Order: sequence, then structure tokens, then C-alpha cells
Amino acid sequence: MTQEATKILQELANALGVNIHHLWKTLLKQAQIQIILNSMYLVAFATLATLYISKFRFMINKIIEHKPEQYENFSGWIFPLVIGAITLVICFIISIDFIGEIITCLLNPDYWALQQILGAVK
Repeated sequence: MTQEATKILQELANALGVNIHHLWKTLLKQAQIQIILNSMYLVAFATLATLYISKFRFMINKIIEHKPEQYENFSGWIFPLVIGAITLVICFIISIDFIGEIITCLLNPDYWALQQILGAVK
């Protein structure tokens, strides 16, 4: 660690009334917890995507099987499909960030902990 990061960490440890080594170990344990949390978010997003795609396929199959003229409220299907697609894209973008953080926590938890400290100070 650099001198600046060590100084910031020492000030934070003093403010919390704990040893600097205890604070660092706690941050490294938090990296493991962050891996689990982000993995749970990814599973939730994947479940949401699977549900949306299956519903989308169901609706498209209904449209193909039957002529759209048979449905009085066919335009009512467009809005939920668009909102679902936008939600899916947003979840995908958020998932990319979660994947990056999982990889960082797995391969270099010290860097993740240092990022958290410096991010909290700024």
C-alpha cells in the first residue's frame, strides 16, 4: 500500500477505535460477502431475463398462430414488451458491473478493499 492509503486507513481505524490490521481483515472478509451478494443479484437478473424471454416467446407465438385482427386489444401487448425489454437492458448493464466486481474480489481482494477505502474518502 502507498503511504497515502496507509495514512487514510490509519485515520479511519483510529476514528473507529480499532487496529488497522483488524480493519483491513474486515474489509477483506467483506470482499467475500460482496462476491456472494453480487452473485445473488446476477441470479436474480438471470431469472428475470428468463421469465421475460419466455413470456416474450409466448406472446410472439400467439401472434404468429393467430391473426392479429382477432385480438381487439393487440396494441396493449406492445407496452409491456417495451417496458420489459428496457428493464432487461438495464439489468444487463448493471450485471456487467457486478461481474467485474466479482472478478476483482476473487482475484485481487486487496485492490477491492483499497478501492472501497479510497472511494469512501473522496
